[in-house]
Amino acid sequence: MIWEGPQPLSNAHASSDYQRLRAENPSSADPTRRMRTVIDALLRIYPDRDRSGGSNSPWIDIPLINSARGSVIYLRSEESMAHKVRDLLISINADMSVVVFDPQKGDLVPPAGAVERITKFQLPPPGGLNVHLGAVLAEDLAGSRPEVTILEHPDSCFYLQWLVEGGSLTLEAQSESRIPMEHRLTADQREQMLSLGFQSGDPNWRQVWSDANANLDDIVKVVTRVFYEVRGAEPGQAMVAHRFPVG
Repeated sequence: MIWEGPQPLSNAHASSDYQRLRAENPSSADPTRRMRTVIDALLRIYPDRDRSGGSNSPWIDIPLINSARGSVIYLRSEESMAHKVRDLLISINADMSVVVFDPQKGDLVPPAGAVERITKFQLPPPGGLNVHLGAVLAEDLAGSRPEVTILEHPDSCFYLQWLVEGGSLTLEAQSESRIPMEHRLTADQREQMLSLGFQSGDPNWRQVWSDANANLDDIVKVVTRVFYEVRGAEPGQAMVAHRFPVG
């Protein structure tokens, strides 16, 4: 399935978006301009089977444009050509900034931990952020390669980042020296950071969990409290998430 929209933070978020879009998207909706462009790009590589050069096409739907509905494409292909289709979809994702999700495997294409993904979203209420962070962290910890996630709060020139590597998690908050004077922590806020377990130092506030899986709930609570209690963020404020592999 291919759709327009921000890149999901994780496979779990993509699966949730997939289920929502299937329920919301009307079967009679005309494809958007972006989805027509995606279909055209797919057909340039593999034409419809009933067209010249389409004898080896993987597309089951004829014509392929019929698989596009509104801002979504329900792409069906022959299993024997799945690897070639997957390679093609990786390039489509990079060139056209669309979301590509494989519901059979429950994976984003390319995989969530394989490339940098940038997602813009509005900060949810604390309970909602807990749920989202729990899903993202659990997926990071289940992966086989190191990955960094940066949650940026542009309104306050502040960010948090974490590195997941070999079951451990290192959480860092931007140091005061990198924040404009009007956004720096007060004495009370610095005390709050220390009470949450952060070590104050150069360049960042820092905290490490050697067994992140066993402390997942505590990590989620710390991140949430930093945004809502220490930084005073409010639901609805703009956020940017950067996720990318390292090493």
